[in-house]
Amino acid sequence: VGRDPQRRGPGHAGEPGVCRVPVLPRLTVALISTGDELVEPGETASPGQVYNSNRVMLQALLEQQGCDVLDLGIIADTAEALHEAFTVSRDSADLVVCTGGVSVGEEDHVRPVLEALGGLVFHGVAMKPGKPFAFGYLDDGSPEGVPLIALPGNPVASLVGWQLLARPFVQGCQGRTVGPLQQFKVRAGFSRRGNQARRELLRVVLDWQGGLPVAFLAGGQGSHMLRAASQAHGYLMMAADTDVEEGHEYPYLPAGQFVD
Repeated sequence: VGRDPQRRGPGHAGEPGVCRVPVLPRLTVALISTGDELVEPGETASPGQVYNSNRVMLQALLEQQGCDVLDLGIIADTAEALHEAFTVSRDSADLVVCTGGVSVGEEDHVRPVLEALGGLVFHGVAMKPGKPFAFGYLDDGSPEGVPLIALPGNPVASLVGWQLLARPFVQGCQGRTVGPLQQFKVRAGFSRRGNQARRELLRVVLDWQGGLPVAFLAGGQGSHMLRAASQAHGYLMMAADTDVEEGHEYPYLPAGQFVD
């Protein structure tokens, strides 16, 4: 006996009875790279120039979050060029993410231009790498304006700033629930002097040969050393003024939680 596929009783599998689902539009994110020293991958770098690895990295990370990326390219290290880029971003995007120019050097214009076009909420976090991170709003300087996330220029600092601070903010703007960081204790397989003033995130790999995970440094820990960060399994999160002592346990953040 055949059955009319249009006549399914209540509670039929796959039919919850919901005919309208609330959704939010995709975020349009303006991506800005600052620095006269930057060249794009594939171009020939002259002495003193560096490749713009942040642009490729952040575009991929934003797209993983379901964002539409408006890439404004490399902006010169002048207040006038940055003012124009921020103005275009404010008028065409829901969020602005920029890298570089956020410290306190003579050619670091992000902070004063942001203050001129809107308002700075904070600048600097007690975290290594990632200290120069800044956040504010374009337009009227209030949460009604266009939010701007300013990441450091060094690639590892930019990556850590994205993972711990920018990524949760983007997810919140999308209406998603931001869960707590996943972490557990692991033993250190090395000793290291701690940072006196800032929480430090050491890029480490785990060795499971003894049955329990032991953390070892993945390589050089400089903020420009992206290779070690790409090879790391996660971060050993050290409180300020805390030395790493071999055999002791410390909080570990698996890197897999930052990949969508």
